Amino acid sequence: MKRLSVNDRGTVVIVALSMIVLFSMMASGLGFRGGLEVKLVKRQLDLFRERYLAEAAVATVQYLIEKDEQPGEDSPLDAWYGEPGWPESVDFGEGSTVTVKVTDEESKININYASEALLTSLFELIDEENELSTEIDELVAGIMNWRGDSAAQGGTKLGEKYKGSLFESLDELYLIKDIKPGDIPKIAPYITVFGVGAKNQAMINPNTASLLVLKAMVLSLAGDENAREDLADALVHYRDLLDSSQELPESESSARETFSYFSPEDIKLPENLHFKLDISNVDPVLQALVAQLLTHLTVDSKFFNIYVDIKENESSLGTKVTGVIGPPMAGQSAGGGQAAGLRARPRRPTGRAVAQSTEMAVLSLREL
Repeated sequence: MKRLSVNDRGTVVIVALSMIVLFSMMASGLGFRGGLEVKLVKRQLDLFRERYLAEAAVATVQYLIEKDEQPGEDSPLDAWYGEPGWPESVDFGEGSTVTVKVTDEESKININYASEALLTSLFELIDEENELSTEIDELVAGIMNWRGDSAAQGGTKLGEKYKGSLFESLDELYLIKDIKPGDIPKIAPYITVFGVGAKNQAMINPNTASLLVLKAMVLSLAGDENAREDLADALVHYRDLLDSSQELPESESSARETFSYFSPEDIKLPENLHFKLDISNVDPVLQALVAQLLTHLTVDSKFFNIYVDIKENESSLGTKVTGVIGPPMAGQSAGGGQAAGLRARPRRPTGRAVAQSTEMAVLSLREL
């Protein structure tokens, strides 16, 4: 047998070492790739669990609302409002961080039924606090034309196509040509597409509406400008004092005894509201304004916005979900507009839902 020369043996060693290095690199690459796959699968499992936890949070809030002991009188004192306290039986798992914020859609102005005067007053007040790029009359006209109405001033855009029916989502605002996209996040906190009052007019809850929304509603009424300003100031001042009194420690309860949130009786008759706000009941101009205002007020909120932010552990990227629950509205199926992978389903009516003779359902649910 022929013996290998020194050069040949060196070549074999080099080839063998090269193969070892090559196989080592391949093994390392496969190991790294496998590690990535494991991490990606774990991330998908985390998302899957967090989505179901988000649904569980929404369902729990719905339970709290349905169990409201005074369903016809809603205010920040209710257990479901703000950051609700969970029943002791609710457990989201060790290490999970769950942030939930709840408010009612009646704290905002429904752009499907708001009058031209109300939309104008609202956007003028928003413009004063957070300058809008879109002209007010163009903003109002765009909304009214989109929903199939006509604005008395401005906004006539011949040839532009509008939907001609009610808004189903605030996202439709981005489809209106004359509304600057940057203005939509500025106005969105004050408007909604949920809820309707008698004779298809916008209704708000004076217990939960922001001071800006309250003022806009009063200033949109028909009547003397000075009287409207006086009524708006009285209503805003009362709510401001009321909200401040809720922050006082328990030992200082005198303010709470003096001020209380509006009850159904308070907004039933003009004289009741006059007494509540401690304003003149003899001025006929003010009387007429108060009578108008009462047709736009309700303390019985029916639609509720839920924001959920869930993180299972410190390494989790988290899942954020927002949704609206309430009685299904005509022409709107429960769960319309939810994101893929998030289910929106009605629940068996209990408590509050039975009292309202309708079933509460998740009307929208989407991942942020």
